[in-house]
Amino acid sequence: MGRKFNPLEYFYQPKISTQPFFYFILLQGGWSSEEDTLLCEAHNKFRNRWNVIGKVVPGRTDNAVKNRFSVIRRRRAHHEIVLLM
Repeated sequence: MGRKFNPLEYFYQPKISTQPFFYFILLQGGWSSEEDTLLCEAHNKFRNRWNVIGKVVPGRTDNAVKNRFSVIRRRRAHHEIVLLM
């Protein structure tokens, strides 16, 4: 047996939409090499104060900055391991 049809579901609109969030991600675009160097220089100066570094890198939140720095660090570590082999 299938699910019963509820006539009110036809008119129901969800209150929370995830579409603007994904649109915001598409507008930001990828990270440029200038942003990466700015991020690394700001990390050398401010260390792990991500909210301060997020203000230095324009258009990026502190969480996006922290995630990008962890990706950069992981790639550099992987690259160094490959070179040692």
